Amino acid sequence: MRTPGRLARLAGCPLPIQPGKGYGFDDITNSVTLRHSVYLGEAKVAVTPLADRLRFAGTMEFGSSDATIDPHRVRGIARAARDFLPGFAPTQQPRAWTGHRPMTPDGLPAIGPLPGKDNVLVASGHSMLGVTLAPITADIISATVKGGGHAAELATTAHAFAPRRFT
Repeated sequence: MRTPGRLARLAGCPLPIQPGKGYGFDDITNSVTLRHSVYLGEAKVAVTPLADRLRFAGTMEFGSSDATIDPHRVRGIARAARDFLPGFAPTQQPRAWTGHRPMTPDGLPAIGPLPGKDNVLVASGHSMLGVTLAPITADIISATVKGGGHAAELATTAHAFAPRRFT
């Protein structure tokens, strides 16, 4: 697996982006019905209603870049579902999956040109907010490519996300 950190290193500017492994499972029993997504803050579990199931996702494992599943973490998500959603009672152990999320040491994404490489743009390190931050990230990257006043405005507001902060 090529991580954004490894690709940046190939371009001459390594970034400290490492994978964080998130866990999840889908419940198709329909024992609980939700109309909107819910975040179980104390348990750090997101619950998303899909067309025919509920998706549960949570926990973050650092330092692991493989796809092995830790059953203890899956049980923790299922326990949170039972604790917070009355009626949640899957008939069997959920079939879990994992997914890697790009993480930076400071928790902020790296967005913009690599230092000394204005023609190499980075948009990574969004942790668990990749989908949420995708629209503004796309605005920043496209404004950078196009240039002009909008790019300068976005560059000022996106300064905290500049990859050069790691050099």
